[in-house]
Amino acid sequence: MSLAGVLDGVLALECPVRMYAWGSLTALPELLGSEPDGTPQAELWVGDHPAAPAVTGGTPLNRLVAERPDEVLGSGLRSRHGDRLPFLLKVLAVARPLSLQVHPDATAAAEGFAADEAAGLAPKDPARRYTDPYPKPEIAVALTPFEAFVGFRSPLRTAELLRQVPVRRLQSVADMLEARPDEHGVRAAVEDLFARPDDRMAAITSALSFGDVPPELRPAQQLCAAYPGDHGAVVTLLMQHCVLAPGDAVRVPAGVPHTYQRGMAVEVMSASDNVLRGGLTPKHVDVPELLSVLRTDPDPRLLVGPRPLGPGICGYDTGAPEFALWRVQPGQGTAPLPGEGPRLLLCTDGTAEVTAAGAAGRLRRGRAALVPACAGPAELRGDATVWVAAEGHPDPGQDVRRPERPGRPR
Repeated sequence: MSLAGVLDGVLALECPVRMYAWGSLTALPELLGSEPDGTPQAELWVGDHPAAPAVTGGTPLNRLVAERPDEVLGSGLRSRHGDRLPFLLKVLAVARPLSLQVHPDATAAAEGFAADEAAGLAPKDPARRYTDPYPKPEIAVALTPFEAFVGFRSPLRTAELLRQVPVRRLQSVADMLEARPDEHGVRAAVEDLFARPDDRMAAITSALSFGDVPPELRPAQQLCAAYPGDHGAVVTLLMQHCVLAPGDAVRVPAGVPHTYQRGMAVEVMSASDNVLRGGLTPKHVDVPELLSVLRTDPDPRLLVGPRPLGPGICGYDTGAPEFALWRVQPGQGTAPLPGEGPRLLLCTDGTAEVTAAGAAGRLRRGRAALVPACAGPAELRGDATVWVAAEGHPDPGQDVRRPERPGRPR
């Protein structure tokens, strides 16, 4: 069907799956209703990111945005973010640990990308640090129990735990944390661990692998056993470990270190692919650049739960202006589609009907859609769970309303 006839309504999306070594063999095929092929399937991408755009009516979504930006994006979003969706919706299927990583803020991304461009580094050059000029904050909401290391534990609590570890080379780290029990002490400890020679780090991971440690440190101990000599594995001794229950979320602002360990989650982020790695990976590791953007202040607000906003609708405090995220479960009734402007939809359970601008489309488990800006208000009906991503707002609760439908561009 020609896109010209349906752009006012609901656009069904065919979404690509990214294959990474840490992906699950079965989780995404089960969600999508396809047969496993023996390949680790890690991420389902729902958006217009040029690295893996969704397709609608045979047209890549990034091309549709370029050709009809006012209708897809709306003039307001274009004025703030340019001719692109500033957010990307994903499903993560994690079977093995991801790299220990951080993402840059807007300033670091713009400056780093400009420097890499000026140096003439090709997009796939291993020495390239930044693939685009955009920040990459994100939030992940668990679909199954979801395990992660995110941010840093209280320095004094970490020092207390390290005192119980029978590894002499770690006691100096505890000394640093006790001497400066703040973000400066954490930074000193992290920099010290990354600076240690490989042979000493191998001795630490070996000793940790077989030593008796407090239960709170056992997840990090397991990483040290699985990644002998890896500096990043030892740094996780300082980090918060969490196991999210389905429906709970973890926010990852720019600069916050994290490594997802296992489980399945819906993720929404700024539409960027900038990743600075510090370990747990065969990919390029750039510790100096990671340290230049690293946040070492412990932040207990990284773990968030759903916020009820109305019948069948809950929102998540993403803390990012680029994106907002809601979970909509209409049940036997009808729920208004939250958000304004273009909205990405992903169904993870059941079947729903989406109605916008007089057009209707059906969503079933594993399927996605786009409601363009020009469609205005929309509704969901059906016994389903649908995730909705849109541009962010200072107060997510204020976005749950029926916005005025914007006029069509002349």
